[in-house]
Amino acid sequence: MLRKVASATVVVVALLVLAGCSTAPRDVATVNGEPISFLDYCALLQIQRGSQGMPIGEAVLHDLIRQKLIVQEAKRLKVYPTSEQIVSEMQAALASGAAVTAFRGLTEVQIRDLFIIPELAYRNLILRQAKLAVKNWGQELRQFFETNRRQFDLPERARVLLIAVPDEKDAQDALQLSRSQSPEAVVSTVMGPDSPFTRPMLIARDGTAPQLRPVAEAVFKTPAGSWTPIVRLDRPVNFTQTIRAQFFLAYVLERLPSVTADLANPETRSQVEMAFASTKVPRNYIDEMLQRKLRNVEVHVIPESLKSVEMAYVSQSPVPHQH
Repeated sequence: MLRKVASATVVVVALLVLAGCSTAPRDVATVNGEPISFLDYCALLQIQRGSQGMPIGEAVLHDLIRQKLIVQEAKRLKVYPTSEQIVSEMQAALASGAAVTAFRGLTEVQIRDLFIIPELAYRNLILRQAKLAVKNWGQELRQFFETNRRQFDLPERARVLLIAVPDEKDAQDALQLSRSQSPEAVVSTVMGPDSPFTRPMLIARDGTAPQLRPVAEAVFKTPAGSWTPIVRLDRPVNFTQTIRAQFFLAYVLERLPSVTADLANPETRSQVEMAFASTKVPRNYIDEMLQRKLRNVEVHVIPESLKSVEMAYVSQSPVPHQH
């Protein structure tokens, strides 16, 4: 398994070099005078792939420019995410096994700035537009909730420490270690001390990907404070970018019962508001807003290898840009 991880690391490093990350100016670009840091650009390269037909570096920079414009628009319209929103969303992300795996290699600050804040800004813009379109927001929101209440109920969940390995012997070794070591120590030894698997993950009984349902079934048959049996999938799955696993083992930290949705709950209300807003705002609302902003955006790209990105925005702008 270590050889596979090392090979994947070589591929990532090669991509970073090709995309211009072998050198490190302070910023990779500015958007309307606001910088996009080179560290953020290079970090995002590690977890994204370029669009088909476009070099990975250019694709990532285009994404970051659009992301910056969404955040700038949220600031302009005074719907920039609140500190409470950011903290709540960060906690949820770091408790999610899928999110922790997807964000592997990023610092918490990068997760916040590259994913949490832009996503919240996007939602807040949608929500603002919906509230402008709905005269009796509170009343219609309540009606929508009552009609769709069941989709907001929380299923039974479990917080677990997970082990995912390609060979059955690795899983058997983990079980052997569990007789003398704490669950945290076992996961750290088998998966690595810097692995995202060392953080608890939240598994929902009804929300697991089909190929991983046998793992969820084992978890919900196991009481809190115990290890599941070894779960063998029919075929290996790409569980992360560097781990292809067929054998799973989980330590159940806590079992959480299903919860009936309550609109008075802030988390539930936020989910209901976004679902309701999506029925009132055209699907292309953000895309059209971005198109308007992109016609007048001032983009300055620093690395010569990415200057084509700057030229793409200059060519579609009716206003000459001074750099």
